[in-house]
Amino acid sequence: MQANAGQAPDALATVAAVRKLPPPAADDPRIDIAEASVAEGLSDFQREQTLAAAAAAKGAQRGKLLDAR
Repeated sequence: MQANAGQAPDALATVAAVRKLPPPAADDPRIDIAEASVAEGLSDFQREQTLAAAAAAKGAQRGKLLDAR
């Protein structure tokens, strides 16, 4: 919501706060996806790609596959 409202710095601060939660919450791949979305809005495509790959790897470790439908 913050990123969509043009508040990228606030969105990144929220992501940083969520990453400080205890595991397993802090290791949720959806956090990487959320941060990747903010990176996209900032045109930081290298960061977006890195975060998307991390989310995919975490999902694969959990036995969740990407559904590209």
